[in-house]
Amino acid sequence: MSLARGTLSAAALALTLGGDWGFSQGRSPSSTPVASFYGLEGNDWPFDTSEARDMRRIDLASFGGDPATLRKVRIVHRHHVSYAARVENLHPRFRFVTAAPGINPLNGQPWGFDFPAWLFAKDEAGWLMMFTELPFYAVQPPASVVLEGYDGGLDFAGPSGETFSSAWDTALQPTYWATRTTELTHPTYLAPFCDPDGVVTLEWHSIAYARIEGPWGDATLREDFSIFWDFEILSVEYVTQ
Repeated sequence: MSLARGTLSAAALALTLGGDWGFSQGRSPSSTPVASFYGLEGNDWPFDTSEARDMRRIDLASFGGDPATLRKVRIVHRHHVSYAARVENLHPRFRFVTAAPGINPLNGQPWGFDFPAWLFAKDEAGWLMMFTELPFYAVQPPASVVLEGYDGGLDFAGPSGETFSSAWDTALQPTYWATRTTELTHPTYLAPFCDPDGVVTLEWHSIAYARIEGPWGDATLREDFSIFWDFEILSVEYVTQ
């Protein structure tokens, strides 16, 4: 996943995705999704699961037969992702150059940064659901980013700052939606779908953070990263023996 530098300002992205988190350009929701949410926000770690922006709940109809006969749950889902990432070099003198041949002496990794983000679900008991086909991304900045010594303003702009954002990364997703299928077969993950009250409630969360490797002591980076998910479950199939 690549970051489109300057395709949309942070302010414009906030206006586009803020409030009701309305995705407009290219969005064509399913006419009859089983369940959906949009605007789930994943922020820099640590995130606060008590905040509505960091969690969505969806309800699905549970399996109505004998739980002993359930062998598989097949779920077709699709997603779209938008993001905004910002960095600022706070060192008063030294520049930070991602293309420079530097090595972080703490772990031997080359200088640079990316922004990992992923989506996950928990069942009603709080256990992680193994949706193996849920998306995980490491958003990459342009190949070469030069951040000069701190210019005196923590605004993620000017010589010492950069803002990267994309409401629709067409290189990653030529169409608005990316569709995947998850199949659950382990008894631990089948059990929540046999809820006797007839409803399976899944709690969805997202995590996003910056992963930075740099010459600590020569440059200090301040980062901010948010990712926004648009998500639909198109079908749920219960497969018995």
